[in-house]
Amino acid sequence: MSLIMNYWFLPILFIVHDFEELIMMPLWKQRHSQKLQKLKRPFFGTVIDGSAFAVGILEELLLLVLIALYCQASGNHLFYLAVLAGYSLHFFFHYFSCFWFKGYVPGVVTAILELPLVIPMLFHYGQAVTSLWIFFLYLVAVVPLIYFNVIWLHGLMPKIEQVFEHYRYNKH
Repeated sequence: MSLIMNYWFLPILFIVHDFEELIMMPLWKQRHSQKLQKLKRPFFGTVIDGSAFAVGILEELLLLVLIALYCQASGNHLFYLAVLAGYSLHFFFHYFSCFWFKGYVPGVVTAILELPLVIPMLFHYGQAVTSLWIFFLYLVAVVPLIYFNVIWLHGLMPKIEQVFEHYRYNKH
């Protein structure tokens, strides 16, 4: 149990989850291209290149490593709990997406498998909550930052994809 009650377990969970997305997203988008073209906002944005998607994953992983370092050095369980809660909440996006899409959506398998690991972590770090008001402030600060970072990355990834395409096809 001490392995999952460690600040470094969230970055591990994240990378396993995002590997599922990274591996499956290009294949899934090709397989369901006609259905996805009809959507106003396609899943995972317009990016089809896994390399561009991997850059976004790397940025998020580096943020989680910095958060783990900070929380380990400071012992700030509330900040870690808020980040963990934000990560856990995003599982519901995957669950709802599957129901809406009426099928598999990349990331849902690990979102299902990781939930039983995340729940005891939430309870463990939740013991640090001495004031619901302070924890709520952490949530209000952290969860929107996570959300806006993901939105920013999804806007940046098509530009990264263009740079990679230029690099791939231009010899100079």
